[in-house]
Formats: sequence, structure tokens, C-alpha cells
Amino acid sequence: MKVSSWNIRCCSNTLKINEVLSLLRTDRIDVLGLLENVMGSLENRIRENRFEFFSKRALKHYNVLKFFAFHANGCIRVVWNPATVR
Repeated sequence: MKVSSWNIRCCSNTLKINEVLSLLRTDRIDVLGLLENVMGSLENRIRENRFEFFSKRALKHYNVLKFFAFHANGCIRVVWNPATVR
């Protein structure tokens, strides 16, 4: 099992979502932690909704769990392949 993490900035950007997908596929990562540390403004919250929209299509074969509970300016996402992680 391969586990990785990425301190990503502005993961709501479509190019970043494609980079995440490419990383998952080419490196065959089973579990990926995405640490987003720039989420505080309203503009960034709107971008967050874009991530949700694009990731549902791009990451449709993966499960995504998001945590906002600990800090208002950031979040942690855990992305995993349900075919290899149970």
C-alpha cells in the first residue's frame, strides 16, 4: 500500500485537480492526504465549491473525506482508492 501527502495550495484550481489525479494514477497511490492551508476568505470558500464540483467527476473512482473542524483557514482531505483500501 502506498500512502502519500501533499501540502497543496489552492486545490480548487482545475489544473491542480488534474495534477492530483495524475499523481494518484502514475504513482499508484492508495491513500493521499491533501493539506490545504489557504481557505479563510470568502473567495477561497467559493473556490472550495469548485473543487467539490470538479473532483466529483475527476476523482469519481476515489473516495474523498474532508475535514474543516480544526481550523477555519484550512482543511485536510484524505483521498483513497476503495478498490485497494477497506
